[in-house]
Amino acid sequence: MKLGTVLLTLASGAGAVSVEHAHNGKAQATLFAGAGFEKGTVAPEDIKKCSAVSSKFIHGTVSPKYAIEKAADFCAIDKAVGDKNYVCPHFKEAVTDSFRGVDPSEGIDYLRFCEITEEYMLEMRGAARVPNIGAGPMTNFKISETCEMAVSGALAPKAACTVGEVPDFWYSMCFNQDCAHFLPSRTRWCSVNRAPTHGHRVCDGVRKFAQDESQLMKKIEGDAPLKPENLCEVYKEFVTETGIDIEAYEAVMLGDTVKRVPVPDVAVRALMSSRMMNEAGSHYLRDNEGAPVEPVEKLPHSSATKAGALLALVLPLAAFF
Repeated sequence: MKLGTVLLTLASGAGAVSVEHAHNGKAQATLFAGAGFEKGTVAPEDIKKCSAVSSKFIHGTVSPKYAIEKAADFCAIDKAVGDKNYVCPHFKEAVTDSFRGVDPSEGIDYLRFCEITEEYMLEMRGAARVPNIGAGPMTNFKISETCEMAVSGALAPKAACTVGEVPDFWYSMCFNQDCAHFLPSRTRWCSVNRAPTHGHRVCDGVRKFAQDESQLMKKIEGDAPLKPENLCEVYKEFVTETGIDIEAYEAVMLGDTVKRVPVPDVAVRALMSSRMMNEAGSHYLRDNEGAPVEPVEKLPHSSATKAGALLALVLPLAAFF
């Protein structure tokens, strides 16, 4: 399979390649990492809106794990009226994906939570801009006529790939834009000259999505071969699901509409709501349980004095029983 791998780039997991051409026709491959990718700037008003909400469920600093948990529990309770918390599984998925790669020991306050999530949501919108695949809004993404041709070129000389190869295929296809996956000495014919269209998180995201999908497909169909049209459909599903997760996040944190988030039927919504509320309740009880009983000698002086006074009153009374 000709996946067009640039070994140094893919080994780092944080870079991609852009191809620029000089007037003499010689190609120059340029690596760009996530930190160097020219991402859009998060709007200050979005950080402000987000912080107004995150400050309701993050007090002080917490670990990334508990930041995700507290966000999901807040959503479950805040959107519970009318079982509108059906958006919360998508919201939790978006927040969880935002924190992938964040140091588990980092202290997260309400402002840092928004910096992480807002940057991720903005970068993931680049999933709809990967060249030659498709176009349109994320929740209504359309595969273009060039997708199958581009996928076929990346697969050549093979005509298909197995289910198990899909995650690595899309990871490579996402990083290697246009003819950038060829060695510089083999791109004299290439006429592409533009800046990268998306960051590395998009490629990480499609690989993770394809991994989950391939596990389900293996259970149903085994490790069957997938043709270019099937591979294009996998990418479309990835963009659509990512778009729904972003819509759910913005509905919770920025007060945006939820009309583009699929609505389950009444029975499913009620069951989902009940489960999420119960989970949030169990987390509340766990985090607010009383302090364990301490021996008198370990109590603070004032408490020990009060305990001694109480015993002085109780013990004489015990003699009457």
